[in-house]
Amino acid sequence: MRTEYLLFMLLAIVMGCMASHKGLSDEEKAKLDSSLLQWLAQQKSGEARATTDDVVHVIIHTTDIEAIKKLGLDLQSTYDRFATARVRGEQLRQLIALPVVQYVEMGSTNRPQK
Repeated sequence: MRTEYLLFMLLAIVMGCMASHKGLSDEEKAKLDSSLLQWLAQQKSGEARATTDDVVHVIIHTTDIEAIKKLGLDLQSTYDRFATARVRGEQLRQLIALPVVQYVEMGSTNRPQK
C-alpha cells in the first residue's frame, strides 16, 4: 500500500510539472532559467504560500528597457539592457511573451555577511 501511495504521489508531481508548462511555447521556455520554470510549476500546482511565494524577484535582460517599463511591473532598478523587478506568475508570462525580452533569471537578495 505504501508503494502504491508513493507511486501515486510521484505521478501527481510529474503531471503537475507538465501541466504548469502547458501554454508556454518553446521560445518562451527558453527565455526562463530553470529556477523560474520550477517557480511557475509551484504557482500552477498551488504549492506556493499565497502571501510570500506569489511574487518572485527577477533580472530581465532586454533590448528595449522602455517596453519593459510600459508593462507597469514593480521595477526595482533599470539600466540600458536589463532591469530588476518583482513579478507575479501572470506578469512573468506577459514579460516573456515580449519579443524584446531576451532572458529572465531568478533574482536574489544579497545581505552583508557577518
